Amino acid sequence: EYVRAIVNLGRELSNEGISNLRGFLRELEDRAEQNNPPTLPGVTLSTLHGAKGLEWEKVYLVGASETTLPWKGESLEEERRLFYVGITRAKETLVLSYAGKPSPFLREAGLIEGDK
Repeated sequence: EYVRAIVNLGRELSNEGISNLRGFLRELEDRAEQNNPPTLPGVTLSTLHGAKGLEWEKVYLVGASETTLPWKGESLEEERRLFYVGITRAKETLVLSYAGKPSPFLREAGLIEGDK
């Protein structure tokens, strides 16, 4: 699939007038510098810190439990900001999961009610 994606990108760029390897590599370098790499099918695993500034069509935020979010010993406000980062990375679909008691941030954000 990766080879197919690179070939498709090459075709796309040739339609834009990039017809040699040097131009193709320059375009890849420019995209990397702009944090706009070629789109390849797959799954991205990320921390909440690593997700800052990025977006995906679907985001699965797992482990939104009381014992993990907020993390013990961390600044409550910083953890709340990281939670906000996590839930705002989804363009279309956000799926949250937790085991045991949910994170209090879920309730604060109006994503769950009561003691569910």
